[in-house]
Amino acid sequence: MIQILLGKNLTEKLRVIDTDKENQLKSVDRLTKEISDLTSEIDRLKSKKKIEEEDLKHMLKIQEERLALEKQKFEVQKEREKDTAIAKVKDEYRDKLEQFLVQKNKESDQRFTEILAHLPDVSMAITQKKGR
Repeated sequence: MIQILLGKNLTEKLRVIDTDKENQLKSVDRLTKEISDLTSEIDRLKSKKKIEEEDLKHMLKIQEERLALEKQKFEVQKEREKDTAIAKVKDEYRDKLEQFLVQKNKESDQRFTEILAHLPDVSMAITQKKGR
């Protein structure tokens, strides 16, 4: 009976040891799978981060190009406004100069008419003398 008890205890102990080994193997398998899953997740997150960084760089480049175009558009608009202002000043100057020249021409015509009015009316008759 003692041997039977010892046999039962030994069998139970062996069963417990086998169960512990199975549990340990299951734990190792579970931890290995978890490590594999975590490694895959890290790789996925690294890839996602790289894609997001590239997207940000692309968006920054687009923003910089947009700002450069807006600056260029602003400069062209200011240049156009400056050219318009210069053209307006030139037109005004030309108009004033034209009015001045027309006025001086009228004054010259008027003086010429006054001078002619003050000169005596001289009519010369040119006659040919024959025989000389």
